[in-house]
Amino acid sequence: MSIRSTKDIADAYANGRHHTQRVIKTSASGTTDSVWYDWSYTGGQPGYDARVGATNAFNPFVATKNDAVWFPAIDASHDRHLVGLRTYNTASGASQNTVEFILYDLLGVYPLIDGDSTDLQEMDNSLTLPRYTTGEGVVACIVNHVAPTVQVGTITLTYQSCNDTSKVVTGAISTSGLTTACWDLAPTGTATPPSPWIPRGAGCSGIKSITSVQFGTAPSGLYSIYLYKPLAHTSNRPFVSSAYVMTEKCFCVEDSFRLPQIYDGAWLGYLYMHNGGARAVSTVYGTFSFIWG
Repeated sequence: MSIRSTKDIADAYANGRHHTQRVIKTSASGTTDSVWYDWSYTGGQPGYDARVGATNAFNPFVATKNDAVWFPAIDASHDRHLVGLRTYNTASGASQNTVEFILYDLLGVYPLIDGDSTDLQEMDNSLTLPRYTTGEGVVACIVNHVAPTVQVGTITLTYQSCNDTSKVVTGAISTSGLTTACWDLAPTGTATPPSPWIPRGAGCSGIKSITSVQFGTAPSGLYSIYLYKPLAHTSNRPFVSSAYVMTEKCFCVEDSFRLPQIYDGAWLGYLYMHNGGARAVSTVYGTFSFIWG
């Protein structure tokens, strides 16, 4: 079975094949505007996760229990889809204009990459993608995740594309502190904001694995490279002091019934970026609604 029509959606609700899951993150992000933060580094439900594991090796992420946004198990003959979501957040003060959210399925990380070394750091890919196994549509993101120092470095990254070809991209690392995405689109590290994903080479529609990383100018600190599948984007606006603002997204109405498929073990979470007044996000909470059939 699968969800292929509006009747399938109606039948899923009529036959009890649906679930809405609450989430809440209660710790504040940093105050830097125009920087992408990973919500995993704050407490709540789902729980805190520091994105660590075997050094310079791909560590697959397969969610269980409260690791990520929880959803019920389904029959093997069914497909699960995200039909809608609600995202609420609270500003820590006045003058915050927007908060952007990227919903991801985190496939795995390459943790503890040494930002104090200019040596070639080769990655161990003995373990492979647990979902989206061809790499199609998968992006990479580099995050400053342990002992950051706010400075600029340069980087060369080699990866294997979904077409099984080797690609090389060069850029800058512009750190804004712990838990932030920091690939800078300007080669001198002057662009704002840093990108939530590393630009892919020409003709590439997805990343299967990271081959190696080498810093030209070492930015210091330790870094984690994520491989993830972007599933949705939402934006909350406008803000006033300590206000609650909510975005509701219905994929049937707003995305022409293109419902993101949620695979078993999907590690769902948010990257988010605030703008205006250098005001941290103090709380993120909301719901995710799933159907299957």
